[in-house]
Amino acid sequence: MHLIEHPCIPFSTPIYEGFSHDSKVHIHGHSFHGPEEHFVVEFFAGPDIALHIVFGFGCDPHIRINSMVGGCWQHEERHHNHVCVGEHFHLKIKNEHHHFKIKVNGHDVCKFHHRIPAHAINSMGIRGAIDVHKIHFEDFHHHNHGGGFGGYPGSGVYPTPGLYPGQGAYPAPVMMAPPPVVVVEEGHHHGHHHHHHGILHDLFHPHHHHHHHH
Repeated sequence: MHLIEHPCIPFSTPIYEGFSHDSKVHIHGHSFHGPEEHFVVEFFAGPDIALHIVFGFGCDPHIRINSMVGGCWQHEERHHNHVCVGEHFHLKIKNEHHHFKIKVNGHDVCKFHHRIPAHAINSMGIRGAIDVHKIHFEDFHHHNHGGGFGGYPGSGVYPTPGLYPGQGAYPAPVMMAPPPVVVVEEGHHHGHHHHHHGILHDLFHPHHHHHHHH
């Protein structure tokens, strides 16, 4: 058994030797009103995402579950999200033979069939509008229990949760960094594009106009 308390979000942690047959992850926390209006819990298997759970609020109060294989999102499953913003919740993800059993506050949400073998999962990430009180890993092999999480690169000793120096090196933060950057860049680029277009247009329009009269 291994417990992580009050991690900083966005958060990621390695999972050694994947999920075993009965492995369970319990996440206790509450969501808040953030710019995203959702939070995401993800389990990565190398470059793939074995399990991607989005809890949506606001205009889209759904739990959306998917996986990414070879860079492509697969079929998304949608379920109603009964968790309200600000309300404490307990998310339980249990590995069973052919699927993950997902429960929220004791209620079954769904059984999500494995698209990537659960034993291939090697890290977990949490991001979005969520405060996590604790994450509890149960029935995992190897270093996911006790205090044996000392293998964090560059840290030497297991640091206080949330103070991971090498956090940027992990799949979750790396994968979650692009969207905001891309959006900002696009908007920025977009403005520039119009600006340049305006200048070019002014420069060439008279010439073009003149040429046209010839």
